[in-house]
Amino acid sequence: MGRLQAEAGLFGVLRDHRKVFATGGLAAVMLQVLRNGRQIVIPLWGDAIGLDFGMIGWVYSASNFIDSLMFYPAGYAMDRWGRKFVVLSSLTTLSLGMAFIPLSHGALTLALIGLVAGLGNGLGAGIVQTLGADYSPVAGRGEFLGVWRLLSDLGGAAGPAVFGVIAGAASLGVAS
Repeated sequence: MGRLQAEAGLFGVLRDHRKVFATGGLAAVMLQVLRNGRQIVIPLWGDAIGLDFGMIGWVYSASNFIDSLMFYPAGYAMDRWGRKFVVLSSLTTLSLGMAFIPLSHGALTLALIGLVAGLGNGLGAGIVQTLGADYSPVAGRGEFLGVWRLLSDLGGAAGPAVFGVIAGAASLGVAS
């Protein structure tokens, strides 16, 4: 496929499925921004409040551990209560965890908040790709999923930059 055909395919998929990308796609992008922002904000906040590298590692590991424990329950919840319930629960819990980070002033409080953020992230395990599969049309499924993945990956790649720009302009607390 030539470059012009690929560009026409990308923009054609975006045009043909703009309502899906503006709703479910936007939720997927925002979730990816938060997920990847969490991965930089927790260690940076730990450093900002004076934790040593070892303690930051423990806090970060605890957050990722609870995240990993949620893989199976997240899949069960998607099948039992639906994708909208899961994505909203994940976004809400992860957002609350991120919003509470500036309230922590030691290892214990940061670890507890990290657990909330990890729980929120884990609640959405697999949701981005599941939504993509749910929304994908029969005709042109591969192209649709390629664009879906491109947009969600762009959200993930933008996460640290978004948090960094906000932290640079205001503070790390405001960014979280």
